[in-house]
Amino acid sequence: MVDVVPGAQPADDKQPQAEVQVGGAIYRVTPNDSGYFGQIDVAADQKLKVKVYMPDGQPGDNYIVQLEDGGKLLGQKLPAATSVVVDDAKQIAFNYQVSNQPGIYRVVLRSGGNVKVLNFWVGPELPVSVAR
Repeated sequence: MVDVVPGAQPADDKQPQAEVQVGGAIYRVTPNDSGYFGQIDVAADQKLKVKVYMPDGQPGDNYIVQLEDGGKLLGQKLPAATSVVVDDAKQIAFNYQVSNQPGIYRVVLRSGGNVKVLNFWVGPELPVSVAR
């Protein structure tokens, strides 16, 4: 599910929720049962500000942020992976930029066995099927 909303605390504080700032818009997405967040369509080379509320996280917990399909983490020594710390509001935050190539951009968030995946899409939507 993808909603465009102003920044605020998650409506359901028991479920992870990502807030992604894309230009002037803020998208809020929640994960499915497999841990995949709803897809957000973005422009090529788009810079994103990402905050993820982790209700099971404790302040000081570490999450690994790993880029599966390219792009780069901004302000980090390693542009494809980094460690982020859960803050007092049970959130992790990072800045990310997709590349200029069309396709899917998955960002994996991992802490032990807890794995969540953010999904971004660059380019036109692909047709799922053609009606005849």
